[in-house]
Formats: sequence, C-alpha cells, structure tokens
Amino acid sequence: MFEKQKSFGLKFIVLKMLSNEEMTGSMMIERLNNISMGFWKPSPGSIYPVLEWLQTEGLVTFKAKEEKGSKKYYKITPKGKKLLEDSWVPWKNHKFDHSYEKGKIPLETIFLRMKFFTRYLNDNKDIIKKDKRYAQKLKEIVSSLEKIEKEA
Repeated sequence: MFEKQKSFGLKFIVLKMLSNEEMTGSMMIERLNNISMGFWKPSPGSIYPVLEWLQTEGLVTFKAKEEKGSKKYYKITPKGKKLLEDSWVPWKNHKFDHSYEKGKIPLETIFLRMKFFTRYLNDNKDIIKKDKRYAQKLKEIVSSLEKIEKEA
C-alpha cells in the first residue's frame, strides 16, 4: 500500500514530469535514472504505487496504448496541475527533460561536476585502496578519459 508521507517528494516529481509529457511508469524510472546521472533509479515498487495513488486522487489519468503489448501512458489532470502549481516544492520549476543527451548539458557544467567527484574520490582514496572493485571502476573511468583526451 502506498504511504503518502514516505513518497511525498516522488509524488511531486512524477507530477512535474507528467506536466511536460505523457509517460509510462518505466519511462519515468529511466528518466529519473538518466537525469540523476545514475545516482537514483527508483524501483517499479516505488513508482507504480505512487501512480496508483495519484490516479485514485484524480491527479493523473492514463490511457492504454498498444506498443509491444498494452502500456499505460499517464497524463496529469487539471487537478494535478493545480496541486503542482500551488506547491512549495523546490523542483516545481525544474525541467525534467532529456538534458543528459549529447550536447544538452553545457560542458562547463560537466567539468565542474567532474571536479567535485574527483575531490570526493580523493577524499575517499583509503576506501578505494581497500576495495578492489572501486579501484577497478576507477581504472575504467581513467582509461575512458584518457581515450577521450587522445581523440580530442
């Protein structure tokens, strides 16, 4: 059963995404995974109960489309738009778009994020040294960056 208080933020994120376009639950999961750059991929067990609750409350509707079987495409209702507009959530003006696609995020932003992550990894190098999995992942990233540098 969906617990309204536990999924407070997700409810508004889903409404915001649906205010831009109709989407399936799986599309929402992938979109959140992509815009968080892989840091957060909600499970179907968190998205679908929220969608069911939003539908019960009249905040979203869905229509089934035939695409490799029947898929539910969710759409925000006027009541859902009103709730979103009247909310105080900080991300209500954020565009949950395909900004992860090639050329959509300014490279300056990417380099700033990389500097942040580099500092974070440096601060945690003791953990990386102790765990071979992290050391291997770091080697793969360095190798990819060296390849980009050679080709640039």
